Amino acid sequence: MKPVVLLTLLALLLSACGSSKSLHENIFLYFTPNSLQTDKSLIKTATFPLKVQVRKLKISPLYDNQNIVLRSGDYSVSFIRRAEWAVRPHQAASDMLIDYLKSHFQFKTVRESFSDDVPDLVISGEMKAVEEDGRTPSRSATLILTLRASLGREERLLFEETYSKNLSVKKSGYDELAKTFSLALSDIYSAFSAHLEKSLAVAPERAQ
Repeated sequence: MKPVVLLTLLALLLSACGSSKSLHENIFLYFTPNSLQTDKSLIKTATFPLKVQVRKLKISPLYDNQNIVLRSGDYSVSFIRRAEWAVRPHQAASDMLIDYLKSHFQFKTVRESFSDDVPDLVISGEMKAVEEDGRTPSRSATLILTLRASLGREERLLFEETYSKNLSVKKSGYDELAKTFSLALSDIYSAFSAHLEKSLAVAPERAQ
C-alpha cells in the first residue's frame, strides 16, 4: 500500500474516533432549590428546632452504575451508549436533599452524619428507578424515590412514602434528559417537604 493512501486511511480512522468521542456526553442531576419548582405556592420556610440527619440514598442494583437506563419494555432495558452519569444519580440526589431541606426549613442543623450527637430526625430512602422510558413514541423520563422520616434515638417511623414522576422530555439531547430528571427530583422533594412539614406540625411531641 502506498504511503499516501496509508496516511489517508489513518487520518480517516483518527477522525472517526475523534467524532465518536465528541458525541459521548456525561450528565448529572442538579437544581438550585426553588429554581425548578413547578408549584411556587410550596416555596416557604417552616421552623422546627431539630437536628436532622440525611443519610445517603440507596439505589436499586439495576441503576447502581454509570449507565443511563433506557426502558425498552415492561421486562427489558438497554443502556444508552452515547451518554453516562458523571455523578451517580443517588449520590447527587442525596446532596441536593440536604440543600433542599436547608432551603425550605429552619432546622437546628442538617447534615449527613453525626459522630458525637444523636439526631432528632433521620431522613433516609432509596432511588427505585431513574430511567428514560422508550416504550412510547414520545420521549419521557421516570424517577421513583422512596423516602422516610424517623424520629429520636430509636428512629421511630414518622412516615414513609414512594414518590413517582414521569415527565415528558420536551427537546432532543441528553442535556434535556438530565434537566427533566432534575425537574422530577425537584417535584418529588417538594411533595416530600410538604408531607414532612405536615407530619411534624401535627405531632410536635414526637419530634422532641
